[in-house]
Amino acid sequence: MINIMEVTETNKMVEKENLDVRTITMGINLLDCAGPDLAEVNEKIYNKITTLAKDLVSTGEEIAKEFGVPIVNKRISITPISLVGSSDEELTTGGLLTDTQLKDAASYKGWSFDGDWKISDDGIPARTDSSDITSLSVKNAPASCYIGEIPWNFGTLVINNKTEISITRDMIRGFDNSMEGTNTISIIYKGKQTTFSLPICKPEAAQITHFEISRKPSRLTYSVGEKFDPSGTSFYAVMQR
Repeated sequence: MINIMEVTETNKMVEKENLDVRTITMGINLLDCAGPDLAEVNEKIYNKITTLAKDLVSTGEEIAKEFGVPIVNKRISITPISLVGSSDEELTTGGLLTDTQLKDAASYKGWSFDGDWKISDDGIPARTDSSDITSLSVKNAPASCYIGEIPWNFGTLVINNKTEISITRDMIRGFDNSMEGTNTISIIYKGKQTTFSLPICKPEAAQITHFEISRKPSRLTYSVGEKFDPSGTSFYAVMQR
C-alpha cells in the first residue's frame, strides 16, 4: 500500500532531482521477414515494425502518467539486418537467407551454438537455457593464491566441451581468501554448476618485497598529542613468487 510519504518523496525526486526512466525498448525479431525478393523483404520489415510498434510512444506516455515518472526515450531494437539479408557468397538467394537456411546453424557465422545459442523449436536462433547445457568444465584456473589476494583471472568456463567464456566474479561461489586452506570454488552458469579446488596459502616473509598504500586513512590532520586513527587505510603487499 503506497502511503503519502512515498508519494511526496517521489514527487521530490521528479521535481528537484530530475528522476526519470531514461529509455524503454521494444525488441522486434525480424528473422521471419527474410526471403528471396528484396522488395518483399523490405515490405515485410516495414509492415512488422509499424504494426508492432505503432503504439509504443503512446503506451510509454500512459505508463509514465500512471506511475508519475517521465519516460524520456521510446525506442525499438531489431534483429541485425546482416542476419536478415546475409551477404554470404555461398547463398543462392540474392544474399538473403531462405527458410531452410534460417534453421541451419551453419548459416550464422561466428555464433556459438551448443553454448550461448541454439536453434529453437520455432526454427530461429535463441539463447540456450539450463536444459541445453550437458557439461561444464574449467580450464586455466589459478593454481593457488595468497591470503588476502584476489586472482586477476579465475579461468575459462567450457560449455558442452565446445564454447569457452571467461569466468566472471558473479559466477563464483565459495571463494574465501581470509585464511589458509583449500577453497572449493563453485562456478554457476545458467543454473548449472561445476567446481574446482583453489589452495589459499600463507605467504612467507621472505616473499614480501614491500608494501604499498592503496587508500589513505580517513583522517589526515591531527593536533599534537592525538592518537593516530588508521580507519579507512588499506594497503597491499607486493610479493615475489
